[in-house]
Amino acid sequence: ILSAFLQHVGVFALGALLGGGIVTYAMADSPTRTYWIVLAVLGLVGGILALLLRKVIIVVSTAINGALALMFGLYALIGGHSCEEAYERLRVLRGSAYVVFGCTIILAAVGGYVQFITAPEAKPKDVKKDEGGKKKKK
Repeated sequence: ILSAFLQHVGVFALGALLGGGIVTYAMADSPTRTYWIVLAVLGLVGGILALLLRKVIIVVSTAINGALALMFGLYALIGGHSCEEAYERLRVLRGSAYVVFGCTIILAAVGGYVQFITAPEAKPKDVKKDEGGKKKKK
């Protein structure tokens, strides 16, 4: 029960962070009271939308995170870098960083597609009527 609840909390938080990130990006120059109100409202809206689109949010976020982790690890392994060195080299967008990010986008798209086509659909529970005409779940 706790893990199911925490999954919903995590998805809500992810949507709220996305909504808050959009507000912060758009209104970074004016941190006034209006900013805080818009931040709260869009954070709440983002969280609710994330709960409504839970499957999409989970598939997209796991595809992106998995692709990032794989490409970062391969970059560090192939280049013979430590994690810190690889991170510092990728922060400066030059040559190989564009290749890594391009491959990450392609890998995330493929991973998301595979997750969407292989994930089972949520089936509604069967509802039958008993003798009194009341509905009961099977």
